[in-house]
Order: sequence, then structure tokens, then C-alpha cells
Amino acid sequence: MKSLVPRYFDSRSSVAPGYYKERHITGAPINANHLHELFKDTLKTFEFKYEHITLLKEKILTILYEKLKDHLQDQAHVKKCLSELTKKIENLEIKYIEENMEKRLYEKFLLKYQADKIELEQKLINHTANSSNLEKSVLKGLEIAKNISAVWTSSDFYGKQKLQNLVFPEGILYNKEKDAFKL
Repeated sequence: MKSLVPRYFDSRSSVAPGYYKERHITGAPINANHLHELFKDTLKTFEFKYEHITLLKEKILTILYEKLKDHLQDQAHVKKCLSELTKKIENLEIKYIEENMEKRLYEKFLLKYQADKIELEQKLINHTANSSNLEKSVLKGLEIAKNISAVWTSSDFYGKQKLQNLVFPEGILYNKEKDAFKL
């Protein structure tokens, strides 16, 4: 497998624009247009027909909700604890006002409860898994995937990099002998 880097023509380079050169290996450069077409064809294998989008969305959401089940249960537990803590603060205020609780004692418990409340609210903010946001994200991903080769073709250099990293986060290798990408 060869690792390729784009080369741009300059006074130090023997590779003309529009070609890739293998890293640390000598040999003829590979035509960039050919690689882009080959990569576009590879991406086409991930595309699907639009009429399947509802079924795919349901399947993906089912899998995601199953994987997030523990997270969602933790989130419900944090909300319950936050509600109980809010009730404790209210009861503390009632005791302070109606039962003449010592100010020192009131402030001690109030500070502790407020610190706990801030911690729980932070957990809630950091771990919010909103089902409508999840559904929107899945739909957006499916919209990209249904015609991913066209997205690749219409993207600029940086868009292509982002798309390639999204689809192949571990990277992708090109086999020069077989003229194919290894997935």
C-alpha cells in the first residue's frame, strides 16, 4: 500500500501539477484526476436510494438509542437529583425564615447545596442527548450519504479533506498495482 501526498509544481519539484507522488518512494507520479475519479467511484458504493431513507433512519436511531440507553438513564437520574436538590434548597429557606434557623448553619447548607446544584447542572449540560438533535444529525448524515460522490465532486480541497476524514477517520490506502483503494 502506498501513502500519497499531493505535489504542486515549483522549482524544486519534478512532479507537474495535478499529480500525486508516493511518499519516500521513487517512481512515476499518479494522475490526480484518475485518483479523484477512483475515489468518487469508491464513495458511490456507500450511496443508497432515497426511498430507503426512512427505514435507514429508523434502524440507525434504534442502534443509537440502544447504545445511548445508559447515558439517557444517567441523564434522567441527574434530572431527578437536581429536582430533589432544588426541593432541599426550598425547604432550607423555609426553615431559615419560619423556624428561625441559625444564619451560619443556613449559609453552610446553602453553599453546599448550591455547589452540588452547579455540579449537577454542569453534568446535564455536558451530557445532553436530545432526541430531536440526534434525529436531525442522522437525517443530515443520510442526506450526505445518499449522494456522497456528488458531494465529493462539488467540494473544494478542504471540503474533500473533511469528507474523506468523516468517511475514513483511520485513513484510506491506495494499491498502485491493483489501482484500487483498500477499505
